[in-house]
Amino acid sequence: MGSRSLLSHRPARRFSGAGAGGADDARLRLVTWNLGYAGLGAEADFRAEGGRRLLPPSRRAVGRAIAQQTAFLAAEPFDVALLQEAARRGPMTWWRDHLGALDAALPEAERWFLPDIATSAPPAPLGLAHGAATYARAAPGAAPLEARAHPLPSDAKPLVARVRRRFGALEIRAPRPGAARGAARAWRVFNLHLSAFDPEARLRARQLERLLVIAEAAYAEGDAVILGGDFNLALADTAFPHDPASARACLAWMRPFPQERLKPGWRLIADARIPSVRTVDQPYRPGVNMCAVIDGFIIAPNVAVERCEGVDLGFGPSDHQPVRATFRAQRGGV
Repeated sequence: MGSRSLLSHRPARRFSGAGAGGADDARLRLVTWNLGYAGLGAEADFRAEGGRRLLPPSRRAVGRAIAQQTAFLAAEPFDVALLQEAARRGPMTWWRDHLGALDAALPEAERWFLPDIATSAPPAPLGLAHGAATYARAAPGAAPLEARAHPLPSDAKPLVARVRRRFGALEIRAPRPGAARGAARAWRVFNLHLSAFDPEARLRARQLERLLVIAEAAYAEGDAVILGGDFNLALADTAFPHDPASARACLAWMRPFPQERLKPGWRLIADARIPSVRTVDQPYRPGVNMCAVIDGFIIAPNVAVERCEGVDLGFGPSDHQPVRATFRAQRGGV
C-alpha cells in the first residue's frame, strides 16, 4: 500500500511473542494517546489556548514527560499503539529526540511516522517534524503489515511562515491468514488527529466525512475497520469539575461528535468516566482546568468491543491521557 507522502517506516528490531496478525488475530488490543510532543505536561500552558508560552516550560520538563510516556508504553500490552503529536528533535522539544526515545523504548514494534507539521526550511535541528506514529507489535512468522497515508482536507493558510499543517490519516493493514469463512480477512486500523480551533468545526466536518468514506470502502472489502485517535470533538457528555474561567477558550472551539454521520452498525467508542484532555490555558490543577473526552474510536459493524477504558495519569506526561481498548473481529457485515 503505497503513498507519495512524508510517511517513514522503521522495522521491528526484535519480535515479541504476539501482536497484530499473530496467533490470536481475532482480538486486537489498541491504545491511543496524543503525546503533545512531550511538551504539554502538567507544568505547561500554551498560547493557542489562552496561556503564555509557545515552547514547553523547560528542557527538563520535556525529558521528564518523555521518560513517563516511554515507561507507560513499554509496559502497556498493546498490539497497536496509535500515537499523535510524536516529534523529531527540534525547538518544540527543546531539541530532545522524542520519536527516537519512543523507538528505543519499543524495539519489538514496527513503526510508521507521518508528520502533519513539517517545515520546508530550515532543516533539522531548527525545523519541525511532528505528527502521527503508529507502533505495531509483530509475532515471528506473522503476515507482513502494510501501511498507507490518506490525505485529509487541510487549511490552506500556514500556521506561521514556512510551517504548514497537512492533515492525514495513517492506516495499517494486518492480514488474518487463519480467518474463518465469513470473517474479516484483515484488520484495518486508522490513526487520526483532526483539526482544532477551526471556526464552527467546518474543517473537522470535512475531514471526518472523508475519513468515513475511506473507512466504509475498507469495510466493503471485507475487513475489520477501526478508526482511533484524537477527534478534537466531544465523544461523550461529561461534567468534570472545573473553573468556568478555564472553559472559555475550550468552549470557543469544542463541538459534539456528529453521531448522525455514522451509518447503521458503525459505533463510537469512548470512556466517559476518565477525561482524555485538559485545557492548556494554565498548568494543570485538578478541579480547575476544564476536561473532556475527545480521544477514542469508531468501529465497523463487523467489530465488537470487549473493553474501552481511559487511563488516569493526572495529565503528568501530556495534556491528553491514554485510552486503551480491546476489539474482536466478528462474523457478519458486508
